[in-house]
Amino acid sequence: MIAGVGVDMVSIARIADIVGSERRQRFSERVLTPGERKTWESKGHEPAWLAKRWAAKEAVAKALKTGIGQVLSFQDIEIVNLPGGAPSVEMSHRARTLLDELGIQSLELSLSDEREYALAFAVALRRP
Repeated sequence: MIAGVGVDMVSIARIADIVGSERRQRFSERVLTPGERKTWESKGHEPAWLAKRWAAKEAVAKALKTGIGQVLSFQDIEIVNLPGGAPSVEMSHRARTLLDELGIQSLELSLSDEREYALAFAVALRRP
């Protein structure tokens, strides 16, 4: 049963401006988990990759109806890729506790990007 859906779209140029500025370090530490930062570094600080992670975390928070800030932080949500390349969501211990309280069994995620925009769509599925 669907408990919530979330979608977010971000301008890749907006993220590229941040990546090319002195704010890159602070922004990446705020948005990305240590594991994500390591992957991003291995990808040469690619703006589209970072934009998709930003959009994904926003979409997940919207699907959970919490937003980013008071209940969840960007650090509570980690976007990883399964062996076949599909994106997947891993949550911090604190966030998994929230999922249990909400009765959320799983989170499904789809990511896409084009020249100008990155898009993420998340679905929170409740236990039957």
